[in-house]
Amino acid sequence: MPTLIEILDEVYTKLSLYETVDRNPIIKDFPKKEYSEVWRIETEVEVNSFQKGIRLFVVFDGHFPLSIPRIYLSQENYEEIKIYPTYR
Repeated sequence: MPTLIEILDEVYTKLSLYETVDRNPIIKDFPKKEYSEVWRIETEVEVNSFQKGIRLFVVFDGHFPLSIPRIYLSQENYEEIKIYPTYR
């Protein structure tokens, strides 16, 4: 059975072919919990028929791949886009 690092290495290799990925960047004001890895991903989303560059943080805990990674939008992108939950 592959180790956590081997799995993350494989996922990183494939994802970095299509997106800009920075593994374990130094991030100010990021929640200080025990995570195995944090990835900063630069990508684009469609907003009003235009492509908008965004920065995501994908956080893996020690139980990955049995647990789903947490995905956070950068603070500056959140301020620009203002995504609100759609549930009620």
